[in-house]
Amino acid sequence: MTEKIAAVRIRSDRGAQQPVKDTLKLLNLTKKHRCVVLDDTQKNRGMLRKAEDFITYGEVTQDTVETLNDERSQTAEKSNVYRLSPPQGGYEPAGVKVNYEAGGANGNRGENMDDLLQKML
Repeated sequence: MTEKIAAVRIRSDRGAQQPVKDTLKLLNLTKKHRCVVLDDTQKNRGMLRKAEDFITYGEVTQDTVETLNDERSQTAEKSNVYRLSPPQGGYEPAGVKVNYEAGGANGNRGENMDDLLQKML
């Protein structure tokens, strides 16, 4: 089974260049606090890196994907897009404009993506 990556939009695209806006649209991340689950491919990784100033992403376990599917409302369309709440307790202390490695919220979280998704369910 292929590995999965979850991406969550955490910022508005106001002030973003058009290629970044197009990438967010291709990823189906049209609003804040929306999550998509993607296969871990080079193409998807490239799109995530291009938009990483506006999203946070990382590897997720199959259990987390199943939890997302269970929590989805019955009226939601069956796609890979999930509507989430803002994280309980907020994002990291440095805010959404700082990279995750520097104490912020955006960019690649790696293995820690499951923790954020649990706070947003």
